[in-house]
Amino acid sequence: MDLIRSTELWKCSLGKVLSEAPTSNFVSRLRESFTLFRDHANQFARQLPQDLRQLTIHDETHTDALWEVFDVVFPIEIIKNPLEAYVLGGAFLIHDLGHALCMYPGGLEELQKTEAWNRASQLATRSGGGDQTTLENAIRFNHAAHAQSLAIKEFKQGLYLIDDAEIRNYLGRTIGKVAFSHWWGHRELNESAELDMVGALPLPDCPNSWTIDPRKIAYILRVCDACQI
Repeated sequence: MDLIRSTELWKCSLGKVLSEAPTSNFVSRLRESFTLFRDHANQFARQLPQDLRQLTIHDETHTDALWEVFDVVFPIEIIKNPLEAYVLGGAFLIHDLGHALCMYPGGLEELQKTEAWNRASQLATRSGGGDQTTLENAIRFNHAAHAQSLAIKEFKQGLYLIDDAEIRNYLGRTIGKVAFSHWWGHRELNESAELDMVGALPLPDCPNSWTIDPRKIAYILRVCDACQI
């Protein structure tokens, strides 16, 4: 977390100390939730090379660096509140996390039920590739679509990437859609209703003005990801 904590994005959002007690408590809750979210995601991310041998780096080396890239590319004012920072940080964490078979609670059988598996199997048949090639291609083809469910998925009994149920249930799907969008075409990114504005988290300590713009965050994710790679 040291790199993340050193960024202006963190200091002006999830790391910001506020004077108003209820709102300050809520930001502390978001900060603690995100820290645990990152810990859980990184435990899975370290298993990525087992499934895709030629995968580029997608562990915390990549996801933490995206916070630093944001500081270089964007004005801090573009992130309006800590909720937007949480969604952006969550999308940083999971947008490539589907690159591992361990992210499928149903294992290989679950992956084999996807359209990506059918596509990978057909490609392997035409090219003469074996089972490992099919597995690698299926995981790669499906990773973005699979990302949309990761923030709300239960991996084992009681094990979620986001421990806080209220935050997970309200923000998880939005984080997933933003993560999924990094493989969308520009038209879908511009027009999809799935990236329309989201209201503030309906909890007493969360200010009503803390709305979320998923489409803006999706663009930020895409730009930071491209710059960092």
